[in-house]
Amino acid sequence: MQRLGLVSVSHPSPLDYFSSEELIAHYSTINNSHPSCTEDALQEIIAAPPMHRNAEFAFQPVTELQVL
Repeated sequence: MQRLGLVSVSHPSPLDYFSSEELIAHYSTINNSHPSCTEDALQEIIAAPPMHRNAEFAFQPVTELQVL
């Protein structure tokens, strides 16, 4: 929210711009955008073997252009 200019040192709360009802409605819409899976589907996901990937995580210097 800080990148959007909604939260800063002088305005530390999004409630300075939105009502609590607006924020609740917004975040509940995001949270409920996909229906929950069934318990059977969840068990299938848990039972599925993990995908093996050879990718390794490593820090490396980046340029401003790469970040943008």
